[in-house]
Amino acid sequence: MKVYTTYLYKLKNIPEDATKLFVARDLKPHILDSLNKYNCIHTPQVAPSRELRDKYKQGEIDYADFLSEYAKEQQNLDKQEVLDFIKLIDSNKDLYLICYEKDDMQCHRSILREIFNCNGIECIEYK
Repeated sequence: MKVYTTYLYKLKNIPEDATKLFVARDLKPHILDSLNKYNCIHTPQVAPSRELRDKYKQGEIDYADFLSEYAKEQQNLDKQEVLDFIKLIDSNKDLYLICYEKDDMQCHRSILREIFNCNGIECIEYK
């Protein structure tokens, strides 16, 4: 299994047999059709909270603070949410973590990638 991070507009380029997880909190109405079309599973449990996302988007915190707070949120995930997320991962298939942001380094995907890498699972940006 290989693990990749990427953004929504690359969804059509991802191999059909891969596991595709959309790791954003909210779905814009027109996005649901694309997720269904490409067999992508919505996994909001690993996305930043709405409150944190809004604080960042409204300029109340900078990106470094956003990442720090997001990492804390991930450490406090409910055990069942973590188990539910892990059940979606098939070790025989490549895994793609997908979000809205084009710039991987300005998205919480970079933290998810770091979590995988720190746990011995190589995770790279899909280009």
